[in-house]
Amino acid sequence: MQFCKLSMFTQNCRNVIREGVFTDMENIWNIADQTIRTGEKKQVYIQVSDSEEYMPVTFINGVKEGKTVLVTAGIHGGEYEGIHAACEIARDLKPEDISGRLAIIHPVSVQTFKAKQENITPIDGKNLNRVFPPNPNGTLTDKIAWTLWDKFQSHCDFHMDLHGCYSEWITPHVYYTGVACDEVVKTAREAAKYVNVEYMVKSVATTGAYNHAGVNGIPGILLERGHSNLLSDDDVILYKKDVINVLKHLGILEGDPVKPEKEPVDVCDLRYVNSKYHKNACWHPTVRVNEKFKKGDKLGTVRDFFCNTLDETYAEYDGIILYMYGMMPISPFGFEICYARISDEN
Repeated sequence: MQFCKLSMFTQNCRNVIREGVFTDMENIWNIADQTIRTGEKKQVYIQVSDSEEYMPVTFINGVKEGKTVLVTAGIHGGEYEGIHAACEIARDLKPEDISGRLAIIHPVSVQTFKAKQENITPIDGKNLNRVFPPNPNGTLTDKIAWTLWDKFQSHCDFHMDLHGCYSEWITPHVYYTGVACDEVVKTAREAAKYVNVEYMVKSVATTGAYNHAGVNGIPGILLERGHSNLLSDDDVILYKKDVINVLKHLGILEGDPVKPEKEPVDVCDLRYVNSKYHKNACWHPTVRVNEKFKKGDKLGTVRDFFCNTLDETYAEYDGIILYMYGMMPISPFGFEICYARISDEN
């Protein structure tokens, strides 16, 4: 079932940092068991439901009315560019800058981040972005997902999710809510146009954090940037510019948003290629990220340790490389390459 919603906001903690400019016209914001007054900024650790884990969150209740926006980073704890960008944005923004309310979680999956894992929670072996819709009675990863939905997403008007890479090389691109009512899809797509990347993808998934929000009537986008487990200052700067620009588009920050010189091109029909050969197999790509190719072109070869060819990957259509695995070993749980077709809608 799909819902159309343009919402409100609703509040376990430790180490609270507060600052603010309080006004006579109080607009109290109750969320995640916290109360944030008009003109107040609060930085606090929010406890994950029914656990000892926590999330670092920055809440900013602006001095003017406006939308409520959620920004998340580190749903995958090894995707560092988005996390770093979110931390710096949370540090720099002040209540005087904000019209509306802004919640930034940086990172969502602290345990995965601390364990230097890419996307798997060590305690239960689950990928946080694969357990939506969330189960409040599940293991830790499920409880993190439930906390994200119950205490944050379900009370916001828009969700911006920052990702990145750990073992992949990525062509910078943006996903927007695609499985929702027309109004939600339109809102998400318009926001995606203000992200300075070459490509955008209308998501056809219903799992994943921002997709789950979309199904429930909350528009959102997911940004992808990064270079194979390298914390790139250049990518962090670009991430920050994208987030600030989208916040301007949403009216959270003052100023006119800047549309990229070239609007992101729609791509579709994503193919995630994972070889059936996992034991003693090595991946050898023959293309690079952001490289265009023709139908039938070879994209990569799988070989054993003696360089015998086990498998070859050929393009099913003309397209563009979005992701490419940056390591030789082949895992049964991931993919070697992801490519997409340029949409006919462009």
